[in-house]
Formats: sequence, C-alpha cells, structure tokens
Amino acid sequence: MGGVVMYQYQGHSREQLIARERGIRSQRDMSKACEQRDARRARAAGRGSKAHASGGARRALRALSDAGLIMQLEKLRGEERSIQLEILYYLSELEHRRLYLPRGYSSLFEFCTGHLNYSRPAAMRRITAARCIERVPDVAQLLLSGRLSLTAIALISKILTRENAAEILPHAIGRSTRDIEMLVSRHRPGRVRRDRVKPVCVMRPAEPSCGSTATGPPGGARTAESAIGTRAAEPTGAPECQANLTFSSGAGTKCQANLTPRNNHSTDNKPDTEKTGQNGSAHGSAHDTGLERVVIEQMFTLEFMVKAEFMKKVERLKSLLSNRYPTGLDFETLFEVLIDDYLEHHSPEGRNKKRAHKAKAGNSKKTQRTGRLSDQHSRHIPESVRDRVYQRDGGRCTYQSPDGKRCGSRHNLQVDHIQPYAQGGTHAMSNLRLLCAMHNRLEAERLYGKEFMKRYHARESLTIYTANK
Repeated sequence: MGGVVMYQYQGHSREQLIARERGIRSQRDMSKACEQRDARRARAAGRGSKAHASGGARRALRALSDAGLIMQLEKLRGEERSIQLEILYYLSELEHRRLYLPRGYSSLFEFCTGHLNYSRPAAMRRITAARCIERVPDVAQLLLSGRLSLTAIALISKILTRENAAEILPHAIGRSTRDIEMLVSRHRPGRVRRDRVKPVCVMRPAEPSCGSTATGPPGGARTAESAIGTRAAEPTGAPECQANLTFSSGAGTKCQANLTPRNNHSTDNKPDTEKTGQNGSAHGSAHDTGLERVVIEQMFTLEFMVKAEFMKKVERLKSLLSNRYPTGLDFETLFEVLIDDYLEHHSPEGRNKKRAHKAKAGNSKKTQRTGRLSDQHSRHIPESVRDRVYQRDGGRCTYQSPDGKRCGSRHNLQVDHIQPYAQGGTHAMSNLRLLCAMHNRLEAERLYGKEFMKRYHARESLTIYTANK
C-alpha cells in the first residue's frame, strides 16, 4: 500500500514507472555497449600506432609527393595548434578546480612537471599562456590561427590586460621572440645598470692523461670535500653528489675534482680510510670507485648594457664571420676576434711583429709570378668584385622559391656563378649573386645531381681531413 501511495504522490502510474525503469536499463545497456566499442577502437588504434612505430609511417611518408608532404605537414601543424589550445583550456579548468591538490601536488606547476612530465620551462610557458587566455580570451584565436606562438603569449602575458589588448596585440602578431621581448621591455622599462664583472668557477670533464696515477697533484696539494647539490632543482629521489676537490697551489685558476654520486641506500659501512685510501685522500680510490674527474676552471661573467645600434653592429659582425664559424659564434669568441685584431694592428707589440714580418719578407714582392692565369681564366673571384656583389645584394641570400619567397639569410654567404664556371661562366657582375651555403648547394644539386655533389663533398671532406691530420 505504501508503494501505491508513493506512485500516486509522484504523479505517475505504476505502468509508467515500470516503462521508465526499462528505458533506463536500455540506456545503461547502450552506454555499456558504447564503452565496449570505444575500448575496441582504442585497442585497434594502439595496434595501428605500434605498426606505425615499426616503420609503416616512414614508408607511407616516403610514398608522398613533395607537395603532398608539405600539405600534410601544414594540416598536422593546424591540428597541433588546436590540441595545444585545448590543453591550455584543460590546464585552466584544472587550476580552477584545484585538482592537483588531492593528487599530492602543491601547485599546478608541480602537477605539470611531476604528473604530465613537462620540463620546467615548458610547464611554465603553458601555465602562463593558459592564464593569459583566461584573462584575455581573444588571444585564443590568435594561437589557433598561428599568428601568435605559445612562447609569444607567455611573454606578452606580463603586460597584457583586457584594457590594453587592442593596443598590444597588433604589435605582437607575427613578431620574433626578440621583438616581443623589446615590446614587453618598452611597457616595463628597467633602470640603467652599471657594468659588472663577476668571477665564477665552472666544472668541465678533465681530459684523460696517459699514465695518470691515483695520487693527487704535486706541489703541496690539499684536499677539501664539499657537497654539491641543489635539491630544489633535482627531482625527488635523485642521488646527491659529492665532490672531492684537490686544489693545486701553483695552478691559481684551475683545480682537479672527483665527482661521485652519493648513494643514500648504500649498505657498506666501511671506515673512511677504506673509502678514501690509507692517507685519507679521495684520489687514492678514484679508479676503484668510478669517480669522474673534472676540472674546476675560473672564468668571468660580464654584464653590461648596450644600445640598439651596438646590437646591429654585433649582428653585422656575426654575419661577416659566419663563414669562418659556420656552426655559430658566441660572444666570447666574437670579442676575442675583435680584441686580437685591434691588438695586432694598434698595440706596440703587434706593430713590431708586423715590421719584423715585412723585414723578413724582403724582396718577396719582386718575385716573378710566372704561369699565373688572369682573373677571368681563374676560378678565384677578385676581392673587389666580391665586395661589389655583396653590397649590391644587400648582404643577403638572393635565392627565391618558385612562389617568390626570398631566403634573405645573412649567414654563411657565398658568391655563386649563375652560369657555372665549369660551363663557361665569367666573373661579370651580371653572372654573380650571393647565396647562403645551403642554397648554393641546392643549386649545385639541381645542375649536377645529388649523387655527384654527394661524391664531391665526400672527396672534399677527405681532403680537408688528410690536410689536418
């Protein structure tokens, strides 16, 4: 009777409630079937991904045409941006719900690095970008369209608000990282800093020496032990490191060190004399315990502020020196080249060295140059002609793609014959152009074929190796 009263109280008859219960059961059965179907698809996708990893994807890529490969890559890039934006939305919602706390993480940053396995910089960029998009939703569309990168959003987040978005965003679209850093700096100017020189010590692996012994360096060496470790920067469970430093009294700026991981789960309780040798020196067991020898070298950190014109000159110098340093040029090498050049031409020692060299040369300028061909009959391009080509082309690579895109690179520039010298090309200005090394090689492969140029570069590398051996 109580059941009938309940049915009447809810306003439904018994038959209606039974029908609704059956419908609920059918919906449960349907959802269970959908879950089973999704699981089967996931397992099939997993098998497909394993097949791709085994080389199927590589074979499929090689079957694509050049245009098809670029088209598929552009499609994937668009999907990547879409997934990237979705991840930022997820991170924002996860932070709003504070779901990282029940899982044992004190912050969203710790969750991203510990649970999602992002690196520390990658996690910080994504968290900052997610907060920026939550604050200024218009940024999401710019990321999705590719007009703003994730790094750019993380940078402008420092100054971007709803009020100034219309002013800042147009100046950030399509800009390089350095341009955006300059934009942020203009809105948050700092103070002028004084020049600063700070001594620092750095570690690098010691070069192995023949006949090295396990004893410390001579000359009244003394041993000092210090623990090197930054626990905050290391993941949990990482072994601590102990460094046994041996300073040489005559070195001044260098010292030898042995680094070994300190195992917290070590079971040996041997006395210190057995671990460090009978004389208490850590070097006595360096080879037995597998210690890594490093050199502690004293260097200096230079900090000073420069104007925009200075940086333009620095970039110009890097461009001019890029052929001598094709893998890149750091500031230390750049300044060393400039300082050496100035000392060679302007210091008394450098001028005396040049005078001595000229005196030793004597009458070398009067030496007969018999058998030398004229410039037009030699592969060598006169320096004056090279300078005019460089100035005419603006110090940039002149290669243009079929759709009109110019390379414009300023690095590793080479003077190229439009009509190759081997096919009768001359050193006339109309037959010369600036190309970067990569596009110069591309043009050579177009004219002579990839296999020929591969053999040519192999012979050239062998010649250089033999000459330097």
